[in-house]
Amino acid sequence: MANQVTMSDALLAYVRKVSLRDDEVLSRLRAETAGLPGGSVLPVQAEEGQLLEFLVLLTGTRQVLEIGTYTGYSTLCLARGLPPGGRVVTCDVTAKWPEVGRPHWERAGVADRIDVRVGDARDVLAGCSTRRARGRDRSTSSSSTRTRRAIRRTTRRCCRWCAVAA
Repeated sequence: MANQVTMSDALLAYVRKVSLRDDEVLSRLRAETAGLPGGSVLPVQAEEGQLLEFLVLLTGTRQVLEIGTYTGYSTLCLARGLPPGGRVVTCDVTAKWPEVGRPHWERAGVADRIDVRVGDARDVLAGCSTRRARGRDRSTSSSSTRTRRAIRRTTRRCCRWCAVAA
């Protein structure tokens, strides 16, 4: 969340100068968010967003589950790290705030990778697992079974949506 990393102004300025790769889409979303209620405390910092994108790229993740969207700054960062066909499922209790981010997601070219679910995350996730179980193909080939087993050996899961490199 915003401003939860303690460092001097000089150190923060240095980090931003040498490592922050900011662009117009991210800057505009951050500026628009800053003027909203909670805009100075709810969103992730630009550096954190950059780290999220890097972690998604580094791990090769194809699916991301995000609980709490607000205006979608971190959602945008996560979606940018996904490969084509990847998906961010993001849950929020209201549709109002994610709609602020939608035009920015479209400008960044990642709107097709973002699935916003509105409601209590527990209910949304229960619906996801039910739909997933119903749609599961029972005629899985042996090669895809071997692939899934290999992935399970090299990753740990915090839930059925997430996989983090071991």
